[in-house]
Amino acid sequence: MSIRLGMQAKLYYGAAGTTATSELTNTKDVTLNLETNEADVTTRASNGWRATIATLKNGSVEFTLMWDVRLMYRAA
Repeated sequence: MSIRLGMQAKLYYGAAGTTATSELTNTKDVTLNLETNEADVTTRASNGWRATIATLKNGSVEFTLMWDVRLMYRAA
């Protein structure tokens, strides 16, 4: 298994429901937040142990987009 540092990662975007193919090259401080909620399914058969199962998942991406003014005034 290879290890990739955060500074070696890339952020891609695309239309919803498709594979993202366009790279955002002017980003920094990208954070990926992933969470899974749990439901308590403890029964008497658990012999005093708490039992949980994963339920809904939640994810978000936060990043800083560096604004490049030169891109606004490119000749068409």
